[in-house]
Amino acid sequence: MNAYRTSFHVSPRRPRTARHHGRPQPAVHPAVAALLVVTATVLVASLALEPPAPGTSSWATVSVQQGGTLWGIARSHPVPGLSTAEIIELIRTENGLDSSRLYAGQSLRVPSTAAETMALARR
Repeated sequence: MNAYRTSFHVSPRRPRTARHHGRPQPAVHPAVAALLVVTATVLVASLALEPPAPGTSSWATVSVQQGGTLWGIARSHPVPGLSTAEIIELIRTENGLDSSRLYAGQSLRVPSTAAETMALARR
């Protein structure tokens, strides 16, 4: 007979189960609840600190000159923090323009260069 065992049997472990001894289990783990509260607080604070959307006082009216383009108008009315393409989109949206075609004498509302908060409100 062989003195050494060459095979052995390992019984599978049963998964451990939480033992609450009759205590009710919390619906949400306290750490998860705390994380949700912190996230909600940060979200509310960031919305409260967001600059106001530009109002009608942050727009000026210009008359389109012969050969004027949206690109030229946007370049002559820069808004800190916005690209020329973004300013063009602002002008198109504000004036309800479906295309980039402009006419001499046409009146357009453009962003006022004094509106420092406009770029932040757009982003």
